[in-house]
Amino acid sequence: MEPTNMQNNVNVNSDFDDSSSSFNWMEWLMRIIRYWYLFVAAVIIVVFFAYLKNRSWQPQYVTESKLMIEEGAANQYNFMQGFGVNQGYRNMNNQLLLLGSYDLIRKTVEKLPFGIDMYAQGRFKKTSLFSYPPVAIKATFVSQEAYFHEYKFIVVDDASFDIVIKRGKETKDVVIRGQYDVPVECSQFFITIHSLRPLEAESFFFFRFRTIDSLEDEFAGRLSLNYVGEQSSVISMSLVGNDVERDKVFLNALGEEFLINNLEKKNSEAIRTIDFIDEQLHYLLDSLNDSESRLRDFRRENNIIDVNAYSGNLMAKLESYDQQRSVLDLKDAYFNYLSNYLTKNINEETIVAPSSLGVSDPTLLDLVTQFNDLQLERSQIGEKNPNYQRITENIQKIRETLFEVLKNVRAVNDLERKSFETQCAKVQSEIDGLPAKEHQMINFERKYKINDNYYTFLLQKRSEAQIRKASNVSDNVILQQARVTSLVNGNTKSKTYMTFLVLGLLIPLAFIILKELLNVTIRTETDLQKLTKYPLVGLIRHTNSLQPVLTTNSPKSSFTESFRLVRTRLEFITKRKSGISVMITSAEPNDGKTSFSANLAGVYALSGKKVLLIDLDLRKPSVAHLLGLNTQKGLVDYLINNASLDEIITKNLQWGFDAMAAGVVPPNPGDMIRSDQLKQLLTDLKTQYDYIVVDTSPAGLVADAYVIAQMVDVNLIVVRSGKTNKNFFKNFIAQIQGSMHDVYLVLNDVDVKKNGGYGYGYGYGYGYGYGYGYGQSKSNKKGLLRHDSSEDYYVDEVDEYPKKKK
Repeated sequence: MEPTNMQNNVNVNSDFDDSSSSFNWMEWLMRIIRYWYLFVAAVIIVVFFAYLKNRSWQPQYVTESKLMIEEGAANQYNFMQGFGVNQGYRNMNNQLLLLGSYDLIRKTVEKLPFGIDMYAQGRFKKTSLFSYPPVAIKATFVSQEAYFHEYKFIVVDDASFDIVIKRGKETKDVVIRGQYDVPVECSQFFITIHSLRPLEAESFFFFRFRTIDSLEDEFAGRLSLNYVGEQSSVISMSLVGNDVERDKVFLNALGEEFLINNLEKKNSEAIRTIDFIDEQLHYLLDSLNDSESRLRDFRRENNIIDVNAYSGNLMAKLESYDQQRSVLDLKDAYFNYLSNYLTKNINEETIVAPSSLGVSDPTLLDLVTQFNDLQLERSQIGEKNPNYQRITENIQKIRETLFEVLKNVRAVNDLERKSFETQCAKVQSEIDGLPAKEHQMINFERKYKINDNYYTFLLQKRSEAQIRKASNVSDNVILQQARVTSLVNGNTKSKTYMTFLVLGLLIPLAFIILKELLNVTIRTETDLQKLTKYPLVGLIRHTNSLQPVLTTNSPKSSFTESFRLVRTRLEFITKRKSGISVMITSAEPNDGKTSFSANLAGVYALSGKKVLLIDLDLRKPSVAHLLGLNTQKGLVDYLINNASLDEIITKNLQWGFDAMAAGVVPPNPGDMIRSDQLKQLLTDLKTQYDYIVVDTSPAGLVADAYVIAQMVDVNLIVVRSGKTNKNFFKNFIAQIQGSMHDVYLVLNDVDVKKNGGYGYGYGYGYGYGYGYGYGQSKSNKKGLLRHDSSEDYYVDEVDEYPKKKK
């Protein structure tokens, strides 16, 4: 029978697209669900690790203290000029920087008992013993080496203990035995340990020495400073940590240190004023003592008690002038101090306010105030600050202006002094006209009163400065002592579990997706639809059965039903129920074409028709091995006229069909396939049998099937699920186009469980399917035993042929 084009009798694959491939969500979902056990195992593992991580969890509390910065006092220059805090220092941002500065934090930790950390070490976490220390450790000497070691304190009894110095794995630990209240000395430290509460024998804890630098870095890194509100002058100081009591102590101490620093800033000018006056008093005291001694000696030697009224009047005038001289001398001393300050170019100290020493020039007063403001503002920023250069330039400008103003003020002061000297000279000339001894007496009294008045004036100024210093208080107020306000990591455990759970789901998901994307084999109907336009006529399920022809041995199984479906579709394609010849081939070896051919012949035999299975794979015949035929002759013998047709056909097999073995492998199988004798044989056999099933060589490797395809009605290409390579099959399909007519596909060995059970269009459940070579499970790499009637055979995975067991 000449082949006819029957492709239009079956729907062509409409999903085939050479340029793109669609994404099947349901198929991927079923593939992922198929690996449910990976998700279960991964979730169990990650939950276990999350539990271990949460064992090391420690609560992190926010400890907060609040400090209020008084802004109103920043403008009180007229009332407390020279003693109050300047405007630059009062700047709120500068206050915030000062509060968080390393210098202030260092001063704070130096006053606190933070030099030794004591803690209990569990299997998963450390617990600080600061709030309830078992012992008190007083260190008199700590070497630099000691700061890099951890020390283990072990209780021996009520009076003694051991200190273990950890040396590492390669060096033996050092053990020092000590007693309470007795100094313990070694090369690393000199300490005395006092017991604070009873401890059980063999109990232990750890301690370590801390440097001031490490404490400074720790608290500076954890300290957070923020304004409570946008327009508020209240600063919130907070620390986040698990040692609440230690954080409370630090925040309270930092607030107190900040108030002390603020008060010191306010008192700094008053202190310098007092120092300046004390220096002047030191020099004046010698002159006062000398003048007093001379006056006393003169009176005693000359028996002079008092002078007359006229001379007393002259002395009163001189005394008034001397008081004015004291004021002028103090101004000159201040001018000399200011000139010396500006000449030496001191960059850190502020200038003593002129009003505190009797200088009332408004221009000079304003310039000194501005100079002090800029000095303090520059001292609170670093050289890298963009404003540093600008402030320095402004200071230099004010310094130059101060020099000019100072010259003018000194000139005015010199004029006053000249006028004063003229008046003094007039009175002095009148005194010179008095008797000699009285004149000498007046001179002695005058010198004494000049020094005494100047000394009294300085004492008065110093008293005023001391009173103002004593009355100063810090402008800042601690509104709230340190206390715990919140727990910041209360939900960390649940987040850890959720994070690890997500990882436990993502890891197997990524593995599955990667595994699927790296898979290069055809597994499902969808895979076929993406590679070829040829229609699919059936899907054969995977089975673990060892029977070579399961369709006749289990005629009611779903496995057999899948072959009945193929048979029905072939009848629909050929439009007849007999006289059908089918060629079975594949793209690659080991795709199960021989087993498929035998089972297809078996399902045809179930209908009571005459069926012949022909082994035309002359290069690697396997039908005789699969069915256990004992014939010595086959098709090759017939073609070389070495046997008759009846001799090469084994009839009445137990499965209900006849079989023709290939016989010996010829040296020229391609020539035999193309012989007219073979073509005539097939024509004659079609008249004797209702159905002929021809098993041929893989068409993807040799051209034998192309010749046979022209001699049959239908050509079936067997594709093995999970084995046939996609790229090879795609190239094979491109190769057979135009060379082979009436081509249809069969997806063989479909494992529903592994492929997700989706995309096959029909089926009866998971328990049936098409076996691995019809006799071997895919999981059995070395072969399975299959029992025939009298002898044992095993199926070799490589060539798929049954072999005699040795």
